[in-house]
Amino acid sequence: MVYDEQDDAICVEPQSGPPNGLNTTPRLVTPIDPLEARTTWSWRRPV
Repeated sequence: MVYDEQDDAICVEPQSGPPNGLNTTPRLVTPIDPLEARTTWSWRRPV
């Protein structure tokens, strides 16, 4: 998720759930079937 409404600031946060997560079938998380989430961040200066 990116918020860039202010000229001198920007906020970037990962989205850890699906966009319609409350209306999807629930998933049971167990030690045998764990829930894993990963993210990779990289930044570069605009030219």
